[in-house]
Amino acid sequence: MAQYQKNIDIESVVLDKLKAPNVCFLFGAGSSKAAGYPLMKELVEIAAREAQSDPTIAEALRASSACTIEDQLDKLFGQLRSPNLSQVSEADLRKAVDHILNVIFAECSKSASLDAHEKFVVAVQNRMSAKKQIHTFTTNYDMLFEWAADQARVHCINGFVGIQTRTFDPGQFEIRPARFVEPYGSGKTRAAFCPAFYLYKVHGSVSWVYDGDLIREAKVVSGAQRERGQLMVFPTPKKYLDVSQSPYSDLFTRMSDILNRKQTVLVSLGFGFGDAHIKALVERCLKDNTFILVVLSKDMLPTFDSFASGSNVVIVSENETIIGGRRYSVRNDLWDFSSFADAFAKS
Repeated sequence: MAQYQKNIDIESVVLDKLKAPNVCFLFGAGSSKAAGYPLMKELVEIAAREAQSDPTIAEALRASSACTIEDQLDKLFGQLRSPNLSQVSEADLRKAVDHILNVIFAECSKSASLDAHEKFVVAVQNRMSAKKQIHTFTTNYDMLFEWAADQARVHCINGFVGIQTRTFDPGQFEIRPARFVEPYGSGKTRAAFCPAFYLYKVHGSVSWVYDGDLIREAKVVSGAQRERGQLMVFPTPKKYLDVSQSPYSDLFTRMSDILNRKQTVLVSLGFGFGDAHIKALVERCLKDNTFILVVLSKDMLPTFDSFASGSNVVIVSENETIIGGRRYSVRNDLWDFSSFADAFAKS
């Protein structure tokens, strides 16, 4: 791709794309970084530091050393599949896996600033209408969007139903809340559209718990302990088995159906497209010229190469932007979730 030096208003280009009738967002770990949560690669150091008091766990982590926590889990699961080939006992491998899960749970449920997430949730609500739906997908396990919706008093539909006991029911995503009103003196009622925040946690959540044959949503507060049966899906070979089963299959089916609608714009932020199943879905959607992909990322990653030259692709990084295959040397901070939430709320 040729290099173009040209003044261009990147923010206007991105926000203009959001006028499409079907707008979707896809958030990865980079979006939670704005709230002070660590990236997956930063969790390796945290897990190692907190394992120093248990030599057996520390040794298992050293034997599975990796650059990112998902790569480390990949190695641990690999050793568990072939325990006879590992120098670490199966019991210690399982302790190491459990230790990492506990660390991730603790880091993804700690108290955080919700300013940017609340601003985004409210902005989504304000743009919803009976004819314009906005869907938010995330691979993050944390509760930032749910907590922000609570704080902003925005109705969040996340696939669970119930009050005292909330259980997973994918049919909840079909619900369109309405308020029935009776204009003064008319004697007739009419349905008024009520916007909601639709949240699809396609890799699970720190709040999901196996409860017999049901998936239950537990209340998550900072400092809480992980329950037995807590659901999480990690970027390891095990994940590709889990996502073919409910509830993940339900969520991916809905994600596919929504993204395949005509005139859809998908905005990804903080997502590196390292997940093969999501990347394959997006690349299939890009074959439809009415589908537009907007990628907001601090760095221009090699995982973008397979679609970066597409005429219906916009990639915005800190120092470079690609629009329809053309490169522009323009510095921009839309890749930062707080900056994007500010711009989105003001547009």
